[in-house]
Amino acid sequence: KIISSYDKNFVDVGNITSKTIENYARKFNFKFEFPNMPETGRPKSWNKIQLIRNELLKKESDFIMWVDADAFFLADAINIINSLDSLNEIFLVNHYCSVHKGTNYANTILTINRINCGVMIFKVSDFNINFLENIWNKENYINHPWWEQAAIMDIIGLKAEITSNLKDHKGNDNYLNKIKFLPKEWNSIPSYSEISTESINPSIIHLAGINNNKRIDFLNEYINKGKIKI
Repeated sequence: KIISSYDKNFVDVGNITSKTIENYARKFNFKFEFPNMPETGRPKSWNKIQLIRNELLKKESDFIMWVDADAFFLADAINIINSLDSLNEIFLVNHYCSVHKGTNYANTILTINRINCGVMIFKVSDFNINFLENIWNKENYINHPWWEQAAIMDIIGLKAEITSNLKDHKGNDNYLNKIKFLPKEWNSIPSYSEISTESINPSIIHLAGINNNKRIDFLNEYINKGKIKI
């Protein structure tokens, strides 16, 4: 099952991206739903944790796929099922990002892998129900610039960018052994820096880090080119 959600401030973008989710779900015979954005008193990005956990508790599907409202499926997107397996619990994408600490070598950039929570897939399991509860309980990250993503980075042990200590990026094997990192095709972010975060053949494009006017322009360009259908 694929879920996404957005509030009244995101309607112009969400009305387009949600249609691509619906079209994709129908193409591959997946369930889909756009639940109302809950009022939790936290920044909106946090609410996905509650929405996903609610779906897991229903135990009506094998996997729950979350897609942010600023992400969309392309018309020729492939079937995500082929990238999943029964050995792992969590499926998400990470990107190489530059670390702003400099380097002693000329013409080099120090990079680190950073997870992105705009697209996540969870196997319906007690492990993931507890995992999401642990994320929600990380209240010290409620107002962090990366919100729930910072909490996840902390829990799975990939938190060098949070603590500014590269030794804090070794990972927690209790979680990493249950995570499959998908290729960038499933969370391709348009690149505006020297480190590419995009795929040459994406199934999902995530319009992260830009304002809604630019998102609308991007979406309309893809509609006009026939790359997405609404």
